Amino acid sequence: MKKILFLLFLIVCSSLVLAKQEPQIIIGTDAGIIILYPQWPNIKQNQHYYFYVHAYNETDGVTLTNETTNCHFHIHNISGEYVFDEEMIFNSTTNSYEYYMSPAGFTEVGIYSYIINCNHSNHYEGTVSGLFEVLIVLEELTTDKAIMYSSFLFGLILLFILSTIGSFVINGKNEVDILGNLVKVNFNKHIKSFLFFLSYFIMILIVFMATKISYYYLIDSIIYSLIYWIQIILWIGLIPAIFIYIGFTIMNILNDSKLNELKGRNLKPF
Repeated sequence: MKKILFLLFLIVCSSLVLAKQEPQIIIGTDAGIIILYPQWPNIKQNQHYYFYVHAYNETDGVTLTNETTNCHFHIHNISGEYVFDEEMIFNSTTNSYEYYMSPAGFTEVGIYSYIINCNHSNHYEGTVSGLFEVLIVLEELTTDKAIMYSSFLFGLILLFILSTIGSFVINGKNEVDILGNLVKVNFNKHIKSFLFFLSYFIMILIVFMATKISYYYLIDSIIYSLIYWIQIILWIGLIPAIFIYIGFTIMNILNDSKLNELKGRNLKPF
C-alpha cells in the first residue's frame, strides 16, 4: 500500500515539474503606435469632411508628432478603387494628423473603406481600418415646400386624369349616313390621339417629381430606387411613343384627305 501511495506521489510531482517546463506566452516589448480617432459611421454626399487622428507611443503613451511620425490615409470607393492615398498633415495646435476631403471625393452613395497607417522613424508603426457610408443628403421638408410640391403634384395628377378621360370619351369617328356615305370628317380624332400622348407625358412628369421628392426627403432608399427605375422605363418608352403619335397623326391626316377627295367626287370609300 505504501509503494502504491509513493508511486502516485512521484506521478503527481513529475506532472507538476513537466507543467513548469512548458513555454509561456511572452508579450512583445517592441514599441508600436496607438491610433485614436472619432468614428465616421456616415458622411453626407457631396459635402466636404475633415478627417483627423491622434497617434501615441504604445509603450509610454507619449503623443507622436510629425518630427518622428507620418501618417497616410487611404480610402477605397464602393467599386474598390482608390479615392485617394495621401499623407495627413500634422496640426501642432491640436496634436493631430488631419486630412481635408473636398465634396468631389464623395459624389457616389455607398459603403467606403479606409486604412490609416502611421510610421515612426525608428521603424515601428500602427494601422487601423474600417468602413463608413456616404448617404444621400436629406433636406428638411418645410411647410412651404410641402404646399408647393403638393399643389404641383395635385395639378399634374388632375391634368393626367382629365386628359386620360378625354382621350377615351371624345368621339373621333367620322360622321356617316345610314348608307355608309361620308357626311363629315371628324377632326376630334386628332385631339383624341394628342390627349393619349399628353397623358403619357404627364405621367412621366408625375413620376419625375416623385423621384426628386423621394431623393431629397425620404430615408428609405428602396422606395427611391423603385420610383427611379419606373421613371427610367417611362423615359425610354417616350421615344417610341413619340414615333407612334407622329405616325398615327400622319396616317389620320392622309386618310382624312383621301376621304374628303372621295366625298368631293361623290364616291363611297371602300
